[in-house]
Parts: sequence; C-alpha cells; structure tokens
Amino acid sequence: MKFFPRFQSCSPKEYLVITGFGIKNVKVTKKAIVYPGQKCIIVDISANKFSFEIEVMTKELLTFTIPVVLILGPSLENDLLSRYCQLLLIQEGKKKHNIYSTVKESIEGALRTIVAGFTLEYVIESLNDVRKLLLDDLEGTWSVFGLKLYTANMKTPIDKPGDDYITMFSRKKHLMERYHNKLNEIDLARQLKEHQASTQRILSDIKNAAELREIENSTMTRRKRIQLELNTEIAKNRLENESKVNIAKSENEMKLTMVDADFYKNTKEVDAELYKVQKAAEVSRIAADSQALSIKNFSTTFDGNVDDYLKWKMLDEKVHENLAVSNAIALQGLKPNINIWKTSSSSSSKSEPNSSGVTGLMDMFQISAPVINKDRVLPTESSFLDQQGSFSDQQKRQKDCNGESKISRTSAVKHLDCAIV
Repeated sequence: MKFFPRFQSCSPKEYLVITGFGIKNVKVTKKAIVYPGQKCIIVDISANKFSFEIEVMTKELLTFTIPVVLILGPSLENDLLSRYCQLLLIQEGKKKHNIYSTVKESIEGALRTIVAGFTLEYVIESLNDVRKLLLDDLEGTWSVFGLKLYTANMKTPIDKPGDDYITMFSRKKHLMERYHNKLNEIDLARQLKEHQASTQRILSDIKNAAELREIENSTMTRRKRIQLELNTEIAKNRLENESKVNIAKSENEMKLTMVDADFYKNTKEVDAELYKVQKAAEVSRIAADSQALSIKNFSTTFDGNVDDYLKWKMLDEKVHENLAVSNAIALQGLKPNINIWKTSSSSSSKSEPNSSGVTGLMDMFQISAPVINKDRVLPTESSFLDQQGSFSDQQKRQKDCNGESKISRTSAVKHLDCAIV
C-alpha cells in the first residue's frame, strides 16, 4: 500500500476501476488521483473472440458437436460496466477469464436444452433458427455479467469420432438434391416441351388468325369497294334526280313567272282598256254635257226657235252636201233611160229628147215629189224640247236623226225611181 496520492491514467481501450476509502462501490474512470486507502486496477474493455465446440444430443438420441464462435466484451453502459468491474474485483487473484467460463457454461446448457427438442435433420437444415432461439434464451444473461454480445455464429455440426450421422445425412441430402435436380430437369424438359408445344400452337393460332384477318380484310375491302360503288351510283342518281328536279322547278318557276307576267300584262291591258273605256265614257259624257250645254245656249240664242236652230245645224253639219253626194253615188252606174217631157210653156224653143241634161234634170226635179219633207225629217218643237234634258235622251235623239236621214235618202231614191218610171 502506498501512502502518498498518485495520478493514474489508462490507455484508450482501458478503464480505471477504483475502490476503497471514500468510494461506496467502485469508481470507473479514465484518469484519477488515487489516495491512500484506495485500490486501483486497470480493466481491458476490448472484445474477445471465443471459439468452442458444444456436444449436444438430438431428439433421436444422436450425439454430435456444434462449433460456436462468439465475439464478447464488456458493455460500455455505466451500470453494466460497473457490474463487470465489480465481478472482476471479486474474482481478483483468479484467472482472468473465469467470467467468460461461466458465460460458456451458460451457453452450453442453453444450446443442449434447445437441440434436445429437435431432430438432426431440423438442426442441420434450420441452424439459423436454432441460433436465434439460443440468442433469445441468453438475452438476459449478458446483462447479468455486464457483457455485450457483438456477434454469435454456429457452424455446421460435425460428427464425433467413430460416428457418421452427419456424413450419412449429408450424403442423403446430396442424393436428395441430385434426385430433385433430376426431377427439376425432367420437369424443366416437360415444361420446355409444353412451352414449345404452346409456342407452336400460339404460332399456328397467330398464322391462322393472320390468314383469317387477311381473308376478312380482303372481304371487307371488296365489300367496301362494292359499297363505295353503290354509294357512288346512288349519289350520282341522287344528283341527277336533284338536277332534274331543280330543272323542273326552274322550268315551273319560269312558267309561273311567265304566267304571272302574262297575267300581269293582261291585267294591265284590261286595266288600260278599262281606263281607256272609262276615259272614253268620261270624254263622251263631257262631250254630251258640252253638246247639251251648247244646244241649250243655241236654244237661248235662237229664242227657243227650233226651226232656225235645225237649219243652222244642218248647214253646220253639211247635211245637204252629204245628201247630194249620197244621191249621186246611188245613181252612178244605173244609166236610166229617161224621157223628159217638157210641158212648161215658159220654154219658147223645142228641144230634142236628151238634148240638154241640165235642163232635163231641172224639169225632172220640178215634176218630182219633194225629197225633203219637214214632217218626215225634222222633229217637232214639242219633241225637241222634251228630249233636250238628259244625256241618254240626247244620244237617242242623235240616233233617230241619223235614222231619219237614212230614211230620207232612201225615200228620195224611191221617189226618183218612181219619177223615172
């Protein structure tokens, strides 16, 4: 025991564990001053690799060995590290790896317990499952010793000297693998044949479908061509019919237009004729009114003397001249054989028949009846005054006068014929 304080430090992979005076349990640190009455040890915290073989027995009572490899080291957590250091202080003076021996015994017991519940085949084929079960079973053991398990591996089981369980099982497994490989090859060949047959069938189906599609396309093309020709013919006929209908409509419209024009023309002609007749009637009415007014004025002028008015009217209308012309025309071409007897004593000299035409005609008119008769030609005063009121009576009177003129000429011709006979 040293009686003076001293400074103590350690390397990066080590810790100082101090106990003694003034410390309740242990003190874990990297550097410290160690006083008298205190004890200080250096603890290596690096992980250690442990490899060992564990003899186990399966459910079929078959014994074999399982190699186990562990990487184990102190935990760096404060509580766990203090616990690990306490265990080391308790076991001071003994071997350094006594704590790891205790851990190994725990692992061996847990592994034997787990493997005892399984068959050899399961242990060999499901070694990872066995490792997981072992780690789960020892999960609380590491914290008890203040350790940390970094990794744990289990190698392939091996036979004990003189046993060949694992060898036979490996041979069996190899044979089974070969058998499965052959089965897989057979299955693969069968699948290949099926795939080839399926491929051939698919190719045949594709070829048949292509041929069918080609036939359908050709049929559809021919059908479309026929349909197109029919549509073209229908469209052509429709256009021709529409053209004919349009021409017929145009002709009908032209005819209707011509009919309307003719109707309009006829209507206008009828309107014009009606207008002409109306205007003629109006002119006639105006002329009649004017004539009636003039007659009335002339009657007033002649103081109501009808004879004077009629004489003036006959002179104005040249009745005597027209009558003479009519008589001359009537006598043309007759060549009458007229013998004129002169009975007048006023003529002192005798003349031969037909010696003087003018003298003979004068004598003939002297012996003939009077041609113009007042009673036959002229109206009486009372009838003239009665008929001068209205326009229609005036027209009637004019017609009567024309008729009487014709009768007078006819009577004159008759008298002339009688005189000639």
